[in-house]
Amino acid sequence: MRWIRACVGVLVGLGIWGFAFLVSTPDTVCYDHMPAPAPPGPGAYGVDYVTGRGPLPIPVARCTTGIEGTGITATAWVVDWTATALASLGIVLIVVSLWTLKIDAGARQQWGSPSGK
Repeated sequence: MRWIRACVGVLVGLGIWGFAFLVSTPDTVCYDHMPAPAPPGPGAYGVDYVTGRGPLPIPVARCTTGIEGTGITATAWVVDWTATALASLGIVLIVVSLWTLKIDAGARQQWGSPSGK
């Protein structure tokens, strides 16, 4: 029973952690936080917007704005704190589930199994 409880806790924790990344897409996170590069001078230039995930295990977006044809870009790393709290909750649930499995195993060794084996 303890293995089932621990596996369910780990699976639910992984589900919550994964859901945090599905909720916070880079486009959504970067919507209000696009950096503005300094224009090189007068003239009509197109603006290029690029979004992507950050390399961290939390919901971080890389928001890049560039002026086409000039090579001028500005990049900002934006953290979605609500999704980060949700991902942290999933990680805590995984750790607690594995920790209780270890505690249950230690108590079983110390006191013996309830069936007398």
